[in-house]
Parts: sequence; C-alpha cells; structure tokens
Amino acid sequence: MSKNVQECLMTYYKGKGMNCAETTLLAANEAWNLEIPEDSVKLMGGFGGGMGSGNVCGAISGGIAALSYRFVKETGHKSPELMKYVKEYVLSVQKEMGSINCRDLHIQYATAEEKCYPTIEQIVKILDQIYKAACYELNNDNILKDAP
Repeated sequence: MSKNVQECLMTYYKGKGMNCAETTLLAANEAWNLEIPEDSVKLMGGFGGGMGSGNVCGAISGGIAALSYRFVKETGHKSPELMKYVKEYVLSVQKEMGSINCRDLHIQYATAEEKCYPTIEQIVKILDQIYKAACYELNNDNILKDAP
C-alpha cells in the first residue's frame, strides 16, 4: 500500500514553495507511485490560484492531472472511466466544500499563516477517496497494490 496524497503535501507546498496545482500533482505522484517525471510539474504552473483568475482551484486541476496520468490508457477519449472519476471528484469537492472555485474556497478555508494549505488538504482527502474507490472498482492488481 502506498501513502495518501495528504501525507506528501508538505514536501511540495511548504518545503518547495509550489502552488496548489503543482503540489497536488507531485504529492499524488509520490503517494501513488505514478513515476511522472518531476519536471512535468511545469505543466501545472499556470493552474495555481484558479488559473490566476480565481476560477477552478488548482488543487482540483492537479488532482485531475494525476487521475488522468493513472487512468488514461491511450487518450482521454479512449478512457471513458476516467471522466467518471473526474466527475465524481469535482462533484464531491463541490458538495463537501461548497465550491470548486479558488476565490470562494480561499475565503472559506485559507488562513494568513497556512495560506491555501488547509484547502489543499481537504481537496486531496477527497482525491484519495476517489482514487481508492476507482482502484477497487477497476479491480486492477497493478493499481490496487498502490492504492492508499
């Protein structure tokens, strides 16, 4: 069994000063043994702060990137189960946290001391739940051994 994504957050957010999207992708990479090249984090840079505009939280985007890396077989169009898990993830964040938008989540969860860390923690708890459920649903031995 691998770690939960939440266990890996501090290394990237506080330790390396990465934004929410970068942190979530690299924490999932570590926790789920995805073996994404670390320089791929550059792809997530523009998703922080709700894409710089307060829209969809970068932690959600980073989680979607991690789910995609794990579950896309060839392309997104050829991986219908992926969109099921993405939809469950986004709707679960919306339901549990009241919004998926950075500007709303920041008001409700961020603190002066911790900044967005509490928001990211809550979002990756949901991400881990979705990931674990997906692994069991797919009943894939290679995925199950890495499930948190």
